[in-house]
Amino acid sequence: MKIRSLIMVLTIASLLAACTPKDASTQVPTLALEMTETMESREHTSIPAEVASATLASISSGNVFDIEISGFTFVQNTVTIKIGDTVNWINQDGATHTIVADDDSFKSSSLKNGNSFSHTFGIAGTYTYHCGIHSSMTGSVIVEP
Repeated sequence: MKIRSLIMVLTIASLLAACTPKDASTQVPTLALEMTETMESREHTSIPAEVASATLASISSGNVFDIEISGFTFVQNTVTIKIGDTVNWINQDGATHTIVADDDSFKSSSLKNGNSFSHTFGIAGTYTYHCGIHSSMTGSVIVEP
């Protein structure tokens, strides 16, 4: 709980700093300090390290990786990304395609030429996928912490 509280305080302080007029910027540290003292007075419980790192990674990541669909293939059929990153599949083919995770964790609608589908990955692992219309079209996304 302590890590979650710290993350929440830092996130709120960052948001307030971004939204606060320059002449009132001294209020942000005071607010963060008050929130920290309030949270420290509560009973603490621990959370697993992998949850804390996943939360931190999703806050700090956010890259977008494009995978082109062309010639009945996923042009870059394997991509390695970090937790919190997004993969954007873009259909540049004359045929309609779909993106379907083998574990059903994500699925696109039918994508005509020029259409795209995006998915943000929040958990580390290897995600294999295929085109639901053309089963020979396969690919994988490797998500690292």
